[in-house]
Amino acid sequence: MRQPATGRSASARRGRRGLSALGWVCFGVVVTACAGASLPKDAPTPAASVIPMPELPPAPLCTVLQPKFDRLSARFGLGGRLDCEEVPGIVSLGQFGSALTLDRRLEACVDDARRLTEWVQVEPAALDGLSYETNLQSDSQGVLGLGAIAPWLPDVRAGLASRQRIAVRLAVTDAAWETLTGLTPLLERQAHSSQCLATLCREETLVAYKVLRGRVRVSLTLSQGTSERARLELLENTAGFAIEQRQSSSRELTLESPERLVLGVVTKRTAPELHEGSACDRCGAQDQSCCAAGQSCDAGLSCVSEVCRAPGFPDAPCREGHCVGGSVCVRGTCRVDCGHPGAPCCGEACGEGVVCSSGQRARREVTVLDQVAVLGRSLFGKTTAAEYGSGSCGPGRLRSRFATLVVDGEGASCAQVEWIAPRDPSDCRIRVQQRVAALGQLQCRVQIFATEEDPSSPAPRALCR
Repeated sequence: MRQPATGRSASARRGRRGLSALGWVCFGVVVTACAGASLPKDAPTPAASVIPMPELPPAPLCTVLQPKFDRLSARFGLGGRLDCEEVPGIVSLGQFGSALTLDRRLEACVDDARRLTEWVQVEPAALDGLSYETNLQSDSQGVLGLGAIAPWLPDVRAGLASRQRIAVRLAVTDAAWETLTGLTPLLERQAHSSQCLATLCREETLVAYKVLRGRVRVSLTLSQGTSERARLELLENTAGFAIEQRQSSSRELTLESPERLVLGVVTKRTAPELHEGSACDRCGAQDQSCCAAGQSCDAGLSCVSEVCRAPGFPDAPCREGHCVGGSVCVRGTCRVDCGHPGAPCCGEACGEGVVCSSGQRARREVTVLDQVAVLGRSLFGKTTAAEYGSGSCGPGRLRSRFATLVVDGEGASCAQVEWIAPRDPSDCRIRVQQRVAALGQLQCRVQIFATEEDPSSPAPRALCR
């Protein structure tokens, strides 16, 4: 949870601004005097130029609201500091964690999130005078950047001209306190509470036990010195704000958040209440933490991930061969991360009805034989059958294909090819029918290919199939 930046007081800003203005005037006098000393006696004295003062940025919203929130804490006895939220909605009631990040939610600690509403108290907040006022000037394009006040406020296009002065007033309306009345009764007899107790029982854990919600209303008014033609418009980037512009005047514009926003958060340590209610001391029963010494869990329960679980629960013993929570029974233990069809094997075992298959490593093709066979000339021509290759393709190899090609020999052929042992995939012998025309000859290229495991490919995972 981000802390608001510390702002300077208004009197300090005014003092610095007045001192800066005095410095600019003195600087102008010195420059004019020095320039006049170098001019001829009859030359006219140049007029002193006026250097405009830069606009000071407005104080961030939380810088102004935090002192008011501090007074509210003292007035209502909130039990802690009411921290202004720079971005409303980042933290909500019931979030817990460290002082810097309340990033966990109590919804995960109860069986039914609707149970939270039973322990939340809502009451109106009397916040008269909780407002912020400043003056801004639009840029050269006529855009008024309200993000300088708070990063979640929209941009406004102001009229037809640039550099217009606009009064900004932000007020909180329809405010309410929301309070989480107790952690111990909320977590009592909740199976999921064990998932949170290890964190909630730590001394440094904080919970947002009270929040201030309210609608934000932003009123914009053009100053009296602006042009009569000037008007306020909201053309884009409303940031979720509703627009309310008076029909009788184009010099006023009001924006309002449609929902209550979390503007302030009060945190407290969770350990004192939980230790007092003995929630952090319970162990050994079903869905409670395992005890540190002696019998970790009550009879019939198993300690699974530091929680006592009944049979049939994931990672606990099976209940008569059955499991719950999407797990399957593998060798007497309920497994959720393995053993399912298509899931990794649990070691070498799988659930009922499927078996563990190691799969096949990717294979690559290799050349077993590449030879040019020569058949000599014949007066009348001839046809013969020749055998090529070996009875073994090689260790771990399986034959894949063959190929023949006539390299030389008009009217010759060597196209009729067959495996000698068609039922043995490790036998790489082939029979080739070769034919030579009369007075001709033949040169035939014979190739035999096989596959083997590719050692460069990763080994496949064993899966239940």
